Amino acid sequence: METISINGKKIVLNSNVKDITIDNLNKIMSLNTKIYQDDVDKIFDIISILYNLTKDEIEDLDYEVYLKLTKSINTINDYSDVDTLSFENTFTFDGVTYKTNAVNDTYKFKLREVLKLEEVMKEKPNDYISTLAGILYIEVDEDGNFIGDSKPSSISKRAKIFEEHMTVNYIMFYLTKLTEYLQKKVWQS
Repeated sequence: METISINGKKIVLNSNVKDITIDNLNKIMSLNTKIYQDDVDKIFDIISILYNLTKDEIEDLDYEVYLKLTKSINTINDYSDVDTLSFENTFTFDGVTYKTNAVNDTYKFKLREVLKLEEVMKEKPNDYISTLAGILYIEVDEDGNFIGDSKPSSISKRAKIFEEHMTVNYIMFYLTKLTEYLQKKVWQS
């Protein structure tokens, strides 16, 4: 990944979808409901989200730097690399390890998880991914035994941590599985 400096800020250019946090993905997804006059305004919004720059800072960029930022967005928007994401079963943050109950790179949703996710998706259609992570990834001890729980307060606490610190590669496999489940459900109804 390339690092550039803008107004004294060190900015690491995101090179693919794996580099995006769940929070940034949620913000980018929410742009889909916004109507833009042209692509430039949408690009400004995405640059602002990914690189924490104001519109004035973006407008003051050297054109070559702006092109690098725009190119990084186009690379991220190319979801062809999503299929190359590896299966992630554990996530560690701040000394705490979280794990899903997947076995041998296989995960099957429990009915309880699906019902909770459907409820969250209806309430917050552009902001459910961190809750998905909070439901699936649970604290484990040094031996890999689950020590966390699935109480709503625990899920919310984990979701907040994951929203800010987990990148999309940890959850993409599960999003794909959820999408497959929901498509089957639609076709069966």
